[in-house]
Amino acid sequence: MSETPEPPEFGPENTARPDDQAAYGQPAPYWQPTAAASNTGWPLASERSPALVSFTGPTPQRRWTVAIRAILAIPHLVVLYFLGIALGVVVFISWFAALFAGRLPEWAHTFITGVISWQTRAYAYLFLLTDVYPPFSLEDDPDYPVRFLTRPTRLNRLAVLFRIILVIPAALVAAVAYYGVVVVSILGWLIGLVAGKLPDAIHQAVAAVIRYSARYSAYLGMVTGEYPWGLFGDQAVSGPEAGTTAVVEPAFVGVGEGGVPAGTSAWTVDPWRLILSGAAKGTLTASLIVGAGVWGAGVTAHALLANSTVSSAVSLLKIQQANNVLGTTLSSFPSSVAACNQQLTCVTRLDSSAGRALEVFAGSVRAASVPGSAAAEANTLANDSETAGSDLLQLGSASSVAQYQSIVTSSNLQQDLDQVSIDYVKLIKDLGAR
Repeated sequence: MSETPEPPEFGPENTARPDDQAAYGQPAPYWQPTAAASNTGWPLASERSPALVSFTGPTPQRRWTVAIRAILAIPHLVVLYFLGIALGVVVFISWFAALFAGRLPEWAHTFITGVISWQTRAYAYLFLLTDVYPPFSLEDDPDYPVRFLTRPTRLNRLAVLFRIILVIPAALVAAVAYYGVVVVSILGWLIGLVAGKLPDAIHQAVAAVIRYSARYSAYLGMVTGEYPWGLFGDQAVSGPEAGTTAVVEPAFVGVGEGGVPAGTSAWTVDPWRLILSGAAKGTLTASLIVGAGVWGAGVTAHALLANSTVSSAVSLLKIQQANNVLGTTLSSFPSSVAACNQQLTCVTRLDSSAGRALEVFAGSVRAASVPGSAAAEANTLANDSETAGSDLLQLGSASSVAQYQSIVTSSNLQQDLDQVSIDYVKLIKDLGAR
């Protein structure tokens, strides 16, 4: 009978921590690439290689850190913002490499894993899964209560090619779960302030969402070929195997050899288990329902905003076109009046033409159907344009010079025309800013 092979010397020792709760299983060894591995040709796994996430159970937390947890997490969130930009660039570049080589470059695998590990620790701290401040590091910390591990693995080129499409269902689940966990965490925050500890059900539910989110990021980032799974935890082990570790024996395949490299042997791997209680599953289900509602409301609001933006752009174009037509009529008005040589019938004909042009412009503004808050401004512009048009039409109806001069004296024609210009500029500015 052959002896059980030992893990490589460069594999991390992930033994269970004393404060682990039963629901969180027992961490087992899982290989990560290091300089020692690179020197021998960077072995790749060909069998299942899921992204592993482990948590310790709920422990007492200092209430003052719970109270300002969101503030304490800001430095990590700022760093992760910039790391997220770099991560997007690395994943984009690595996609081409994975498409042609069927694997990630070593440097990309290490960086992507490091960023997701940092994100997982930071979010676990933010959502009160631990009171231990996370390290500013891309490296795995065996002593930290939250861990994320991957190992280099071969990738299916077809799955890599369509990765952005394949990941859509998982992205929707991750989004809904995230919105739900935010709501649940508000309740957990209030309880944590009073009790100094998260209830087991909330702790497990939040841990399940963070684990799923990490696996989603790992699949999208191509550090694993395993589709995100286990949102509702893992199956409890029953029967004679209860309390033991399930074992598979992977073979580490050489980069260019197609076989097991000399000096490299198979060794046991155990995906870390997260077994949710009935209360935790109920909490998670409720959070998903709430999250779906929040997500749906957000999508609806975004769609309405986008529709409003499009409508505003169309209305802006219609009003500008109407103004161009009006401008063509009014721009020649002063010179045309001067050419009349003070002949009343000529001047009144021009006044009537200008008045009708303003009324047509007012109708075009109303027909543009300006949406939102700008609708009131559009209505004001239309009303003031009709008022100015009415003033000009009244002048156009004058039958004598004396009557014409009387109408000019009693009306506010110039003031009304100036107000139309002010209204137009204000409306165009508001529509253009949308």
